[in-house]
Amino acid sequence: MRPPHIPTLLLASVLCLAPVAGGAVPAASAQEAPAAPAWFPDFDQALAAARQAGKTLLVEFTGTDWCHWCAQLDAEVLSKPEFAAAATSYVLCRLDFPNGDEAKARVPNPARNAEIAKSQGVTEYPTVLLFAPEGDVLAMTGYEPGGAAKWVDQLAKLERFGKRTRDDAAAMERDLAAAGTPEARSTVIARAVDFLERKDESPVRRKRWNAGPGRRIAAIAAQASQADPQDAAGLQSRALRALFASRAAGDAEIRAARALDADNRRGLLEMALLTDMQAAKDDESGSRNAPFVESAVTLAKTGTLRDADYYVPALVQAAFTAKDKLGDMKTARLLVKTLRTLGPKDDARLERMLKQIVDKD
Repeated sequence: MRPPHIPTLLLASVLCLAPVAGGAVPAASAQEAPAAPAWFPDFDQALAAARQAGKTLLVEFTGTDWCHWCAQLDAEVLSKPEFAAAATSYVLCRLDFPNGDEAKARVPNPARNAEIAKSQGVTEYPTVLLFAPEGDVLAMTGYEPGGAAKWVDQLAKLERFGKRTRDDAAAMERDLAAAGTPEARSTVIARAVDFLERKDESPVRRKRWNAGPGRRIAAIAAQASQADPQDAAGLQSRALRALFASRAAGDAEIRAARALDADNRRGLLEMALLTDMQAAKDDESGSRNAPFVESAVTLAKTGTLRDADYYVPALVQAAFTAKDKLGDMKTARLLVKTLRTLGPKDDARLERMLKQIVDKD
């Protein structure tokens, strides 16, 4: 995660006391700062405590000995009195993923931590998840600039939004199960698509909204490919756009986009490319590099870019991936040719990057 750099703020406060009658100065009656909150290092123990207390569980995924933005989150938010005051409403759990042997020795259950991170799709650090006492994820956040008060306020909004989304998801799942006709099913699926399209409803960035209950609604929206296979009602294309935009799409949606929009007239191939690029970025094994490059070639062969300024960087990344990760200079040159044809003209920076690809093969 690479949030924008913000300057360090130096805060100073001065307490000025006016004299009282008789010239005496009363002692300051400053309110005591909240005690530093306690964090469970074990997820299962923390969830059990949350269930017993009936509180939301806040889990931070961090790397204490290597992660710069984790340290920023701790320094700017988690160590501040504003967070300590809000923390009384939560059970706190910190799952550490350190690099050093000394820090690793302090982690009680690293295998279980890795299992939790994988099951929740955690690929960025820090990540903060809110769990209902029953164990369902309500929302996701991470480092955000602006200080402790802003972060705590955002956290409260996230929790409220997550609970509303959970209730919406449950209602849609019940209605879908009860739908007795294809038309009734399509109506419920359209509600899920409507939810995904309401971008302004979420108090968080689009990349973070779809944790927990959001995924359940996305799973309903994904059934549009079966409900409207030829896109006769426009439901499938709407659903694909919404799923891609909310980063809730997967391989099935990529295949559907290629089948439905082989010439990229709807712009679905472009959106599929970004999904493949993110999958390649998140996969440390390298197994997603070839599908990412294949997606770029599929788009390049259409000869069409509906939003060149937005998708050119993805094509550039695919060309570098083809050359450096796959050793496929033929494909790299094809993508460079496409970029020079469809990309912005007279862009010196772009041309320098393209020369780096083809001039050193």
